Amino acid sequence: AEEFYNKAHCLFPLSDLLQVNLATLSMQRQDFREALDRYREALNQNPKNANAFVGVALVHYQFGDVKLAMANLESALDA
Repeated sequence: AEEFYNKAHCLFPLSDLLQVNLATLSMQRQDFREALDRYREALNQNPKNANAFVGVALVHYQFGDVKLAMANLESALDA
C-alpha cells in the first residue's frame, strides 16, 4: 500500500488525504515521529482535516502526553 500512496503523492503532492494515509501506515509501523510529521503536513495543507487531528492525538497519546492528545481531539471536533 505504501508504494502506491508514494506514487500517488508524487502526482498529488498537496493532498492532505494522502498525507493522512501515509501517516496511518507509519503508525502501523510504530514510527510515531514520521506519523506526526505527516499528520502535521496534512494539517498544513488542510487545517480542517479532522482525521489528521485525531492522528496527532493518537501520536501524543503514544508519547504519554494525554493532555495534548485531548486538545487535539477537541480540535478534531471543531474542524
